[in-house]
Order: sequence, then structure tokens, then C-alpha cells
Amino acid sequence: MTGLELRTGLHGIARHPRARPAPVPTLTLPDHRRPILILGRAGDCDVVLADPTVSRVHAVLMRYGGQWLLLDRGSTNGTTVNGRRTWGTIAVRPGDLVTFGRLGFRLARAPKGQV
Repeated sequence: MTGLELRTGLHGIARHPRARPAPVPTLTLPDHRRPILILGRAGDCDVVLADPTVSRVHAVLMRYGGQWLLLDRGSTNGTTVNGRRTWGTIAVRPGDLVTFGRLGFRLARAPKGQV
């Protein structure tokens, strides 16, 4: 016995007694005045992600034709959108769950009047 107690939840599925999903931080998409965001570990990125699983220049979020596009820049540990690994460019929108290396974020629309 490992000392880890599992309890049965609905439908007989075993779960940890304190198993609540951790809140996912929000990554706010800026409005149209800021059409490109560079994300990575490097200090000169627009969004600095200080985690060793994030590449120096990991990904780019860009607004094009009224939608947001996410481009993984060939990162070592990858980028996912809603649990699926991405290669190349993929359209994203507020509410999507994106991960860069092991860091996860929920995309959100910027409040009106805020960049």
C-alpha cells in the first residue's frame, strides 16, 4: 500500500480525494492594435515564459484576417492547442487551452479599451 487513498466518484471511476483541477492561467489576446505576440523564454519576447521546457523563442500568436493564428517556432518541447500537438500554423480563439512546453494557458479576449 502506497498510502494514497483513492475514492470512487460517479460511475465507479477512482479519483484522488482532493483531485480538483488546478486553475489554468489566462493568456489575454490583445486587441487589433497589437497584431503579433512573440512567446518564449528570452527576455526580449513580448510574453516571457520563465520555464526550462519553453524554448527561447517558442511560438508566435498573430492576428490575421480577423482571427488569431498560433505558430510553433520549432520548439523542443512542443505546443498544443486543446490537447493536440501543433506543427505549423493553427487558428485559435478565446477559450482554447494552449500549452508551451509544460505551461498551460486559457486564451481570453482583451477587455474593451485595453491592449
